[in-house]
Amino acid sequence: MSARAEVAFAPELQTLGEKLTVPIPDRVRILHELSGDLHALTERLVADGVTPDEARRRATQALVPDEQTLRALERLHEPLYVRLTRRIDPSRLRTLERRGLVAATVFMVGASGLALASVDVVNAVSRFQWPVMIVGGLTFAAGLAKAFEIWIKGDHSRIRRGLSVILFLSLSQLAIVTLGVMVDLYVAASTVESTPALAEATMFGWIFASSLLMATGLLFALAGTLAWFVIDHWVTHIESAHREVLGLTGPGSYKNGDA
Repeated sequence: MSARAEVAFAPELQTLGEKLTVPIPDRVRILHELSGDLHALTERLVADGVTPDEARRRATQALVPDEQTLRALERLHEPLYVRLTRRIDPSRLRTLERRGLVAATVFMVGASGLALASVDVVNAVSRFQWPVMIVGGLTFAAGLAKAFEIWIKGDHSRIRRGLSVILFLSLSQLAIVTLGVMVDLYVAASTVESTPALAEATMFGWIFASSLLMATGLLFALAGTLAWFVIDHWVTHIESAHREVLGLTGPGSYKNGDA
């Protein structure tokens, strides 16, 4: 498809793009196909002797879908999840989704705690171990919620909403780990100063607790940052494709990517 089609029919495509509520990849595909059809029909009419302006008007009138056709297109491209849950009351569905997200997060944090308990190190870990695991659970919840929203529900109305939260939670792990290591070192040093006989055991305990804290925190931080990168890269790609098919260029021209 020629880029000229997207430029020539940019107003019509932009208006249609604002009305369509299907997921952005489906929206881009529909607009690309319509743009190609508009361009092909316009060229055929011009070849038959119609003026270019009149040819574009006739092509638009013949091919740009009306409201009823748009609704039919949206039903055709509804995500499977939306079709399966259509009969459930929306407020009840939101409640079920939130409960499922909370249950998944609690399970993840609980499983991490059981893993520590199973190796009998709970009493030896840093006091910052649980904050790291809780923030890790929140990072998991934020990433899971965003992935569910854009890839299962197909809700792209505010596609960048929540991405900064995933990155913030991931990077906050580094601050918690740094603070934890420093505070635990201060406590260990104070213990050694007051009770020199416990110096060896205290320092080995600090090394063990700090190593476990850093390993857990860095693992959660890396996983969360990777999740943010994958989602952000995918969103940027489809935003670029959407701008291209609408003939929009330059910063600030994309309307559906609100943070």
